[in-house]
Amino acid sequence: MLQKYSFVRTQDVHKLQREISTFIHLIRHVKSTDVFDPDVYLNPDFATKVKRRHKGAPVKIFTLLNDFFNKYKALGVRKVKVFNAFVRMNDVQNLFDKRTVRITIDNIPPQIQKETLDLFYFLYENTLTDYNIHKHYEDFYTAQGNNWCPFCGMEKLLHFTHQKQDYDHLLPKSKYPFAAINMRNLAPMGHNCNSVYKKTKDLIWDDKKQIKAVNPYNKKINVKLDFTNTTLPKRGDDKGVWDIKFLPDCDEVKRWKFVYCISDRIVKDYLAGKASDYQSWLDLYLGFVQSRTDLKTLKQVRTSFIDFGSQFDNHRYRECNYLKADLFKWIGSNAPDIFIKSFMDTINNVKVKL
Repeated sequence: MLQKYSFVRTQDVHKLQREISTFIHLIRHVKSTDVFDPDVYLNPDFATKVKRRHKGAPVKIFTLLNDFFNKYKALGVRKVKVFNAFVRMNDVQNLFDKRTVRITIDNIPPQIQKETLDLFYFLYENTLTDYNIHKHYEDFYTAQGNNWCPFCGMEKLLHFTHQKQDYDHLLPKSKYPFAAINMRNLAPMGHNCNSVYKKTKDLIWDDKKQIKAVNPYNKKINVKLDFTNTTLPKRGDDKGVWDIKFLPDCDEVKRWKFVYCISDRIVKDYLAGKASDYQSWLDLYLGFVQSRTDLKTLKQVRTSFIDFGSQFDNHRYRECNYLKADLFKWIGSNAPDIFIKSFMDTINNVKVKL
């Protein structure tokens, strides 16, 4: 995404994925007459947890593993489809890079789909908390370069002393349940990005075909904003037409823009309206040039807009700085002369009054 996350490796939270991977590999070739036994099919520590009793009855994780096991062993030769689906769904980075062919819950036998969803939803929602995920978020938060959401650059992640940030399934667990507890597929994300905009959208599927997308643990996208068809509103006015293009024009950028509703958020939350952030940024620009004495020509004023925008390239993906940087550099290079002249007149009038 806009920034690359540091991946936190040394945490208990990764152990649950290893436990389930062991289980899937150990049951790979079970026979239809075999019976689920935690001591046979699970690592010792996990087996101990699964064998616990609550008021004389098995804990729920035992029931869910047993149900999955019994459905799996009844599949016969189709067991390989489930095993391959587990392996492929957890090949997270290659799925994002389109080097592994996408596979979803719909590609495994219907007879085991419910048991798969029940088991892996429970592991994520009820079991992962026992593996110190709150400590994982503390270490994750501390390891990052800043606390701005890398999926939008518009909102901050919560400080770990306040609350654990929502973890988003980059590949949604409803379609890729076998990756539901894989920390390579779980990323802290701003509330709006996660719960308001992305929800269960699939980053690597555009409703027609598998596409490349960006996993923030591996790389970032260097996005540029272009305003070529924009009609700028005057200062203090809302009569403008905002048209934003995102470059480079590639699948990764298109999917990011769509999944997180970036264009709509930028226009409605920052640019449109008389009381918009854009209008306040124009006031900041006037403060920025207040002491300058070299703004007597249109070219000089244009350069000052570019200078104002360029300062936001430092820490570009915090506080929507990428929008401010590219917008003001575009104004300096491309805004109509009449727009630039209105600011030249304002600047000189302010200086005359001073």
